[in-house]
Amino acid sequence: MNITPQVFGLLVKMTITDPKGAARIVMHLPVPRTVWWIVIALTTVLSALISGVLAQVMPAPPVTVVDQQGSVMMALEPLPPLVSALFLFSMAVVLTFAITYVGQSLGGSGKLRRAVALVAWLQIMTLLLQLAQLVGLILPGIVLLAIVFAAIVIFFRTLAYFIKELHGFNGMGRAVATIFASFIGIAVGMIVIMALIGAGASGGAT
Repeated sequence: MNITPQVFGLLVKMTITDPKGAARIVMHLPVPRTVWWIVIALTTVLSALISGVLAQVMPAPPVTVVDQQGSVMMALEPLPPLVSALFLFSMAVVLTFAITYVGQSLGGSGKLRRAVALVAWLQIMTLLLQLAQLVGLILPGIVLLAIVFAAIVIFFRTLAYFIKELHGFNGMGRAVATIFASFIGIAVGMIVIMALIGAGASGGAT
Protein backbone atom coordinates (compact mmCIF):
# COMPACT_ATOMS: atom_id res chain seq x y z
CA MET A 1 0.00 0.00 0.00
CA ASN A 2 1.42 3.36 -1.06
CA ILE A 3 0.94 6.25 1.36
CA THR A 4 -0.84 8.76 -0.88
CA PRO A 5 -2.50 11.89 0.55
CA GLN A 6 -5.84 10.10 0.29
CA VAL A 7 -4.51 7.07 2.18
CA PHE A 8 -2.90 9.35 4.77
CA GLY A 9 -6.16 11.19 5.40
CA LEU A 10 -8.11 7.96 5.60
CA LEU A 11 -5.61 6.51 8.07
CA VAL A 12 -5.80 9.62 10.24
CA LYS A 13 -9.58 9.34 10.33
CA MET A 14 -9.39 5.60 11.04
CA THR A 15 -6.96 6.18 13.90
CA ILE A 16 -9.63 8.25 15.64
CA THR A 17 -12.66 6.14 14.75
CA ASP A 18 -11.11 2.66 14.51
CA PRO A 19 -7.65 2.58 16.15
CA LYS A 20 -7.67 -1.22 16.10
CA GLY A 21 -7.95 -1.29 12.33
CA ALA A 22 -5.46 1.56 11.97
CA ALA A 23 -2.90 -0.36 14.02
CA ARG A 24 -3.14 -3.36 11.72
CA ILE A 25 -2.61 -1.19 8.65
CA VAL A 26 0.32 0.75 10.12
CA MET A 27 2.12 -2.42 11.24
CA HIS A 28 1.96 -3.82 7.72
CA LEU A 29 2.88 -0.69 5.75
CA PRO A 30 5.91 -1.32 3.49
CA VAL A 31 8.05 1.25 5.30
CA PRO A 32 11.57 0.35 6.52
CA ARG A 33 12.20 0.61 10.24
CA THR A 34 14.93 3.21 9.62
CA VAL A 35 12.36 5.47 7.95
CA TRP A 36 10.03 5.14 10.93
CA TRP A 37 12.87 6.22 13.24
CA ILE A 38 13.45 9.26 11.01
CA VAL A 39 9.73 10.04 11.21
CA ILE A 40 9.93 9.92 15.00
CA ALA A 41 12.91 12.29 14.97
CA LEU A 42 11.28 14.78 12.59
CA THR A 43 7.93 14.81 14.38
CA THR A 44 9.58 15.40 17.75
CA VAL A 45 11.43 18.42 16.32
CA LEU A 46 8.21 19.86 14.91
CA SER A 47 6.36 19.00 18.11
CA ALA A 48 9.00 20.83 20.15
CA LEU A 49 8.58 23.94 17.99
CA ILE A 50 4.81 23.89 18.36
CA SER A 51 5.11 23.29 22.10
CA GLY A 52 7.36 26.35 22.31
CA VAL A 53 4.71 28.48 20.59
CA LEU A 54 1.98 27.12 22.87
CA ALA A 55 4.15 27.77 25.93
CA GLN A 56 4.62 31.40 24.89
CA VAL A 57 0.91 31.93 24.28
CA MET A 58 -0.25 29.92 27.30
CA PRO A 59 2.60 30.03 29.85
CA ALA A 60 2.54 27.53 32.68
CA PRO A 61 1.25 28.93 36.00
CA PRO A 62 3.93 29.67 38.61
CA VAL A 63 4.70 27.01 41.19
CA THR A 64 5.36 27.40 44.89
CA VAL A 65 8.74 26.16 46.10
CA VAL A 66 9.26 25.75 49.82
CA ASP A 67 12.83 26.06 51.12
CA GLN A 68 14.51 27.06 54.37
CA GLN A 69 13.68 30.71 53.73
CA GLY A 70 9.97 30.00 53.23
CA SER A 71 7.67 29.78 50.22
CA VAL A 72 8.76 31.30 46.92
CA MET A 73 6.66 31.65 43.76
CA MET A 74 8.63 30.65 40.68
CA ALA A 75 7.69 30.82 37.00
CA LEU A 76 8.63 27.76 34.99
CA GLU A 77 10.66 28.49 31.87
CA PRO A 78 9.90 26.48 28.71
CA LEU A 79 12.71 24.27 27.49
CA PRO A 80 14.80 25.60 24.59
CA PRO A 81 13.58 24.08 21.29
CA LEU A 82 16.68 21.92 20.77
CA VAL A 83 16.58 20.59 24.32
CA SER A 84 12.83 20.03 24.08
CA ALA A 85 13.25 18.11 20.80
CA LEU A 86 15.98 15.93 22.34
CA PHE A 87 13.78 15.32 25.36
CA LEU A 88 10.73 14.36 23.28
CA PHE A 89 12.79 12.09 21.02
CA SER A 90 14.29 10.37 24.05
CA MET A 91 10.84 9.79 25.51
CA ALA A 92 9.55 8.39 22.21
CA VAL A 93 12.47 5.95 22.11
CA VAL A 94 11.86 4.92 25.72
CA LEU A 95 8.14 4.46 24.97
CA THR A 96 8.93 2.27 21.95
CA PHE A 97 11.14 -0.09 23.90
CA ALA A 98 8.89 -0.01 26.96
CA ILE A 99 5.67 -1.02 25.21
CA THR A 100 7.59 -3.76 23.37
CA TYR A 101 9.31 -5.47 26.26
CA VAL A 102 6.79 -4.72 29.01
CA GLY A 103 4.10 -6.15 26.75
CA GLN A 104 6.23 -9.22 26.07
CA SER A 105 6.70 -9.74 29.80
CA LEU A 106 2.91 -9.80 30.12
CA GLY A 107 2.59 -12.53 27.52
CA GLY A 108 2.44 -10.42 24.37
CA SER A 109 4.02 -11.32 21.04
CA GLY A 110 4.82 -7.84 19.70
CA LYS A 111 8.11 -7.13 17.95
CA LEU A 112 10.22 -4.00 18.14
CA ARG A 113 10.02 -3.27 14.39
CA ARG A 114 6.22 -3.04 14.59
CA ALA A 115 6.34 -1.03 17.81
CA VAL A 116 8.55 1.54 16.05
CA ALA A 117 5.95 1.92 13.28
CA LEU A 118 3.11 2.36 15.77
CA VAL A 119 4.98 4.91 17.90
CA ALA A 120 5.99 6.82 14.76
CA TRP A 121 2.37 7.00 13.63
CA LEU A 122 1.31 7.99 17.15
CA GLN A 123 3.86 10.82 16.94
CA ILE A 124 2.29 11.95 13.66
CA MET A 125 -1.14 11.96 15.29
CA THR A 126 0.23 13.88 18.29
CA LEU A 127 1.66 16.50 15.92
CA LEU A 128 -1.71 16.86 14.17
CA LEU A 129 -3.44 17.24 17.54
CA GLN A 130 -0.95 19.96 18.50
CA LEU A 131 -1.73 21.77 15.26
CA ALA A 132 -5.40 21.57 16.20
CA GLN A 133 -4.53 23.21 19.51
CA LEU A 134 -2.76 26.03 17.66
CA VAL A 135 -5.90 26.61 15.60
CA GLY A 136 -7.90 26.49 18.82
CA LEU A 137 -6.00 29.53 20.11
CA ILE A 138 -8.15 31.78 17.93
CA LEU A 139 -11.35 30.17 19.21
CA PRO A 140 -13.16 30.73 22.54
CA GLY A 141 -11.37 29.32 25.59
CA ILE A 142 -13.93 26.59 26.19
CA VAL A 143 -13.35 25.29 22.65
CA LEU A 144 -9.58 25.16 23.23
CA LEU A 145 -10.11 23.25 26.47
CA ALA A 146 -12.34 20.80 24.60
CA ILE A 147 -9.62 20.31 21.97
CA VAL A 148 -6.98 19.68 24.64
CA PHE A 149 -9.22 17.18 26.45
CA ALA A 150 -10.07 15.43 23.18
CA ALA A 151 -6.37 15.23 22.29
CA ILE A 152 -5.57 13.52 25.60
CA VAL A 153 -8.41 11.03 25.18
CA ILE A 154 -7.45 10.25 21.58
CA PHE A 155 -3.78 9.76 22.52
CA PHE A 156 -4.35 7.27 25.32
CA ARG A 157 -7.18 5.47 23.56
CA THR A 158 -5.05 5.06 20.45
CA LEU A 159 -2.04 3.95 22.47
CA ALA A 160 -4.10 1.31 24.29
CA TYR A 161 -5.50 -0.15 21.06
CA PHE A 162 -2.10 -0.02 19.37
CA ILE A 163 -0.54 -2.00 22.22
CA LYS A 164 -3.40 -4.48 22.19
CA GLU A 165 -2.93 -5.14 18.47
CA LEU A 166 0.86 -5.10 18.71
CA HIS A 167 0.92 -7.91 21.25
CA GLY A 168 -2.23 -9.75 20.24
CA PHE A 169 -3.87 -9.34 23.65
CA ASN A 170 -7.41 -10.70 23.91
CA GLY A 171 -8.66 -7.79 26.01
CA MET A 172 -7.65 -4.29 27.08
CA GLY A 173 -6.54 -5.28 30.57
CA ARG A 174 -2.96 -6.19 29.70
CA ALA A 175 -2.74 -3.29 27.25
CA VAL A 176 -3.64 -0.85 30.02
CA ALA A 177 -1.21 -2.61 32.38
CA THR A 178 1.50 -2.20 29.74
CA ILE A 179 0.77 1.53 29.52
CA PHE A 180 0.85 1.90 33.30
CA ALA A 181 4.13 0.02 33.73
CA SER A 182 5.67 1.75 30.72
CA PHE A 183 4.84 5.21 32.01
CA ILE A 184 6.40 4.39 35.36
CA GLY A 185 9.59 3.58 33.47
CA ILE A 186 9.19 6.73 31.39
CA ALA A 187 8.77 8.82 34.55
CA VAL A 188 12.08 7.47 35.84
CA GLY A 189 13.64 8.16 32.46
CA MET A 190 12.30 11.72 32.54
CA ILE A 191 14.00 12.37 35.86
CA VAL A 192 17.32 11.09 34.53
CA ILE A 193 17.05 12.99 31.24
CA MET A 194 15.99 16.23 32.92
CA ALA A 195 18.93 15.92 35.30
CA LEU A 196 21.30 15.38 32.38
CA ILE A 197 20.10 18.32 30.31
CA GLY A 198 19.86 20.56 33.36
CA ALA A 199 16.38 21.85 32.61
CA GLY A 200 14.91 23.90 35.41
CA ALA A 201 12.81 26.79 36.53
CA SER A 202 13.84 30.41 36.35
CA GLY A 203 16.08 31.63 39.11
CA GLY A 204 18.49 28.73 38.65
CA ALA A 205 16.49 26.14 40.53
CA THR A 206 16.75 22.68 38.97
